[in-house]
Amino acid sequence: MKQKFKWKYEIGENIKDEKRDLLISDRYFIKNKDNHTIKHYKYLCKKCGYNNGDMIENKILQGGGCSCCYGRTVVEGINDSPSTAQWMVKYFQGGYEEAKLYTRCSHNKITPVCPECKRTHIKEVIINNLFHRHGYKCGYCMDGISFSEKFIYFF
Repeated sequence: MKQKFKWKYEIGENIKDEKRDLLISDRYFIKNKDNHTIKHYKYLCKKCGYNNGDMIENKILQGGGCSCCYGRTVVEGINDSPSTAQWMVKYFQGGYEEAKLYTRCSHNKITPVCPECKRTHIKEVIINNLFHRHGYKCGYCMDGISFSEKFIYFF
C-alpha cells in the first residue's frame, strides 16, 4: 500500500509573520530512525539572507523561524561574533578564526586571553557571559595594583 503525502507549503511560497519571513526553496522526504517519513523544507530567510535553512513541516506550522536569526546556526558575516561584536575578538585565543565559529550569545565555553598582558585565563568563560559583562577582569593585570608597584615588587 503506497502512502500519499500532502505538502502544506509549495516551493516559492512565502511564510511571513511578525517573527519570520521565509521563502520555501525546496522540499523533500527523510526517513528517521524509526523508519517514519518526515517532510522537510529548505528555505531562504528574507530577514537575514540565510539561504541554507532546513526545517521539518511541523516546526514551520508551530511558528518556527530561521535558525540563523535565532542564533542556533552560526553564519559568517551575519551572526558570528566578529560581525555582531567586533570587540570580543581580542579575548579569543585563535583570534578572528576562532571567534567566527561562535555567536556572541553562545553558551559554549572558551579560555579567554587578556588583551592587556596576553596571558591565558585560568578558568573557562561562557561566551554569553563575556558579551554581557563586556569582557572580563584578568587576575594578574586588573587587580588594582599599578604596573610600577608590580615591577618594584618583582624586582
